Amino acid sequence: MFKLVSVVKAYGNGAVIFAPSEFVGAMGPDAIVPVGANYQGVYHPQDIDRIHNEGYINIFRGTPIVQLPLSYTDENNKTTYIDPQLAYVLPTGGERVVKVVLEGDTQIWDYTNADQSMEINTYRKLGVAILTHHNWGIYQNTGITQTYVE
Repeated sequence: MFKLVSVVKAYGNGAVIFAPSEFVGAMGPDAIVPVGANYQGVYHPQDIDRIHNEGYINIFRGTPIVQLPLSYTDENNKTTYIDPQLAYVLPTGGERVVKVVLEGDTQIWDYTNADQSMEINTYRKLGVAILTHHNWGIYQNTGITQTYVE
């Protein structure tokens, strides 16, 4: 993960990690190494406090972590929409990765039905694109086994 963050940071002023809660949880307490005689623990005491108080870390070696909301496709909460094994590392401060464009003015028209009820319709053209300049990355943690929908 550290190498991927370093590569992404080269394309902007920094990086941000976007990951579902299961992925962020796997970055947490299981990786804590206790303080020994000749070495310090892996996590800073503030990170240990965050895990204790919030359940998750929110910074990985200076890189902020944003948790993606996890939603399920079934009533048994077994299948997720987002693959919990994947984390997305996006650059900050440079060219935006996702572009959103609204074209033209909003068009509004109404129609009166035979029963005197009214229908109001609106329309506005929207475009979304993900630019691929090799400035973002995806990290996969295969130790997480939850299934997801493709």
